[in-house]
Amino acid sequence: MSYTLSATAYFKIFFHAAKHPHKPVNGVLLGEKSDGDVIIEDAVPLLHHWTSLSPMMEIGLDLATRYADSVGLKLVGYYQASDRLDDTSLVPVGEKIAGKIKQGFSDAVAFVIDGDKLGTDEAALILYTSLSTSSSWRPFSGNPTPFSQGSSFKLASDDLPRRAVALVRDEHRHQKFGDFDDHLEDVSIDGLLFQGTLMRKDEHGLPIHNVSLQRTIPDHEVQDITLKYLLKQPLGQCNPTLQREWDGPWPHKRKRVDSGAKRNSSGSATKFSRKGPPRNAKHGSSKVNGVQKKRRVADEELSDQTDEGEGGVDDMDLRAEEEDGHASGEEDDEETPAEKRLRLAKLYLESVKESLADGEFDAAEIDKELISTRLKQDVLEHSGRVHIFVADSFDFTQPPTKVLRTRGHRFSVTSAVASESGKHLFTSGKEGSIIQWDLATGKRLTTFHKIRPPNPKEKGKGKAQVDLSIKGHTDEVLALAVSDDGQFLASAGKDRKLVIWDVQKGAWIKAFGGNLGHKDTISALSFRKGTHQLYTGSFDRTLKVYDLSPSVMGYVETLFGHQDHILSVDALRGETCVSVGGRDKTVRYWKIVEETQLVFRGGGRSRIREVLDGGLRGDDEGDDPDGEMEGAQVKETTKKFIEGSIECVAMIDETTFVSGGDSGSLCLWSTLKKKPIFTQPLAHGFNEVHSETEGLIRTPRWITSVGSLRYSDVMASGSWEGNVRIWKLDPKLKSFALVGTVPAPGVVNSLQLLSPPVEFFKRSTWIKSSTTERISQDPDASRRKGGAQTILLIAGMGQEHRFGRWLNLKEGVVNGTIVVALSPRTLP
Repeated sequence: MSYTLSATAYFKIFFHAAKHPHKPVNGVLLGEKSDGDVIIEDAVPLLHHWTSLSPMMEIGLDLATRYADSVGLKLVGYYQASDRLDDTSLVPVGEKIAGKIKQGFSDAVAFVIDGDKLGTDEAALILYTSLSTSSSWRPFSGNPTPFSQGSSFKLASDDLPRRAVALVRDEHRHQKFGDFDDHLEDVSIDGLLFQGTLMRKDEHGLPIHNVSLQRTIPDHEVQDITLKYLLKQPLGQCNPTLQREWDGPWPHKRKRVDSGAKRNSSGSATKFSRKGPPRNAKHGSSKVNGVQKKRRVADEELSDQTDEGEGGVDDMDLRAEEEDGHASGEEDDEETPAEKRLRLAKLYLESVKESLADGEFDAAEIDKELISTRLKQDVLEHSGRVHIFVADSFDFTQPPTKVLRTRGHRFSVTSAVASESGKHLFTSGKEGSIIQWDLATGKRLTTFHKIRPPNPKEKGKGKAQVDLSIKGHTDEVLALAVSDDGQFLASAGKDRKLVIWDVQKGAWIKAFGGNLGHKDTISALSFRKGTHQLYTGSFDRTLKVYDLSPSVMGYVETLFGHQDHILSVDALRGETCVSVGGRDKTVRYWKIVEETQLVFRGGGRSRIREVLDGGLRGDDEGDDPDGEMEGAQVKETTKKFIEGSIECVAMIDETTFVSGGDSGSLCLWSTLKKKPIFTQPLAHGFNEVHSETEGLIRTPRWITSVGSLRYSDVMASGSWEGNVRIWKLDPKLKSFALVGTVPAPGVVNSLQLLSPPVEFFKRSTWIKSSTTERISQDPDASRRKGGAQTILLIAGMGQEHRFGRWLNLKEGVVNGTIVVALSPRTLP
């Protein structure tokens, strides 16, 4: 049997990849089988945004199947292009789609674009086939190789690769190309999706785009298919961004008709007329026409009918509910906005005075200077920008003298976090236990041991159901997070459960999991600063948002986007968070309220982008510009240390964050730029291994953890060379430099930088010398003179990495936690 790829199909595959060079793309192939030969005549480009989401894929496949039936063709194959040069594998989603196509066409094939051969005279397509007895797809290994002389896989013309490159570079034909995702953003591109024999073609066999067409599939059928699949998804399972994008302009959109709608004076119907309360109704009334208000219906429940007793947005009473008069002072119905602002300002000043006087200062010390400083501090914190420049006040070159070491875990410490008040320290270990410590004394307070599940019926961890009634963890605990007020501790790990603990009582509160929980190991946790909103990241490639307020204590939503395991999550005061996706090599900045995300890509560049920007072959990153001076050597070195995975991330302020990867590079990012602002290569040096055959092998130590002092110019990174490295940001946030190290033998599995309140240092028994004495004599001296206060560096150490056993350090390494007090220079 032979396969022939037509010019139209080949050009569409090539143009689809060229149109979106920085994103993975996919589509399906259409053709027919005649006399034992398969002719691939056309291709339907599907997605470039959400290539792994089933609702989008099902809609696209359904529409493509309808189109193929209308023109007498069948779905005969699948194609994809990766966003990375070195990735030529058929992703699991691709295997599923190709397998589904094979169910209807037994001789189906799949193609993956080969970035190394793109721009040459070769077809640049890697063929994948599947045996009839197997569901897995493997690269074709027979001879001759596909699309070579004598192969049963051939192009309609040998010069198609050269012509495709010319059409992209000279005529920019790919810019006029569109796929199903493009259609969702602009319905005028819909004609480019279902073309084939319906469109008039030019001499290259390509459709001419400026002709008017009658679409094979009517608009209302396209809309019905879309709604059918979106409504089929359960609550919380659809991507919020996906739902928002589907609100785009559909042609001939159907309008809701309210049979009971009244006509206004101009003859137009009022929108969803609702009999609301009269305008002179008492403010804050919780009833409408004497009937208690109903709970708001879920957004996913759509209906073309409205209740006669209910109206629409225009007639709703949008005024706020009446608040309790005792909640914010005396409430006056006749109070003007200016009077209310003045009253709230006075209440705020009173609260500031009370907080400053509560066990910290004498009443005589509460003066205008202290209150003014506190007000300025609150304004700076809410601005979301770096405003604490204290790095120059410390001498990080001197070895620390005030160190607390805790030991209590049999295996490696996977996470160590302290409360903002400095009252408690929490550590977790691979053995599955959590220990609560008194940070001021180093005394162990409580231990939450691993619980053995009673008589497990299922075999294998993957099949076992999550038992939410067990008050603890049943497997390794990998992540911890403490709320800002020190009320809640969140823990998670390999048992796929999120467990919430009461810090003060040292007791279990609730566990989350099951249908609305993560489907794989939970690897990262982070509380939003100043709130009880919690973000969780998992190996199932999703983030979830939880609200742990006592009145809610529940799941909120799921965020989709990462293509690999989520390894780290961090958040500050704003309703945003950042996460890293391991080997998808992306850092994603999530805007929770807007339901959008910014994608920042690490690693190497795209081969397709190189072809478009710099010639047929492209210039490899790291090549010498002149191509003469040690070009081969530089190229070889760069290839060795190209970033393959981003391991950790920490937010510095609301728009700036730092990440670390397996190439040993620390990258500084800003939401205003898609590339790193600054990159520090080999931040922790080389790991040297002696081989009998290769000699000395040097590989970079990857960054295992990063941490920052919130809204300041101090940050830290860890690996396994025996030191935690301290870095200083420059005032313009354009770069950073190494300013010191802290001895830390072992693998640094977690890092936290914390500036506790003055009360902590008064209670501390392990922070001795002049620091405690100076603070006791003048509690606010450091704040007034230089703005620098003693910083705590908290490092969770282990003999192994928290996610695996790739490293096993024994000599001089203890599974425990190191807490270092970094004091500023002595003030004159």
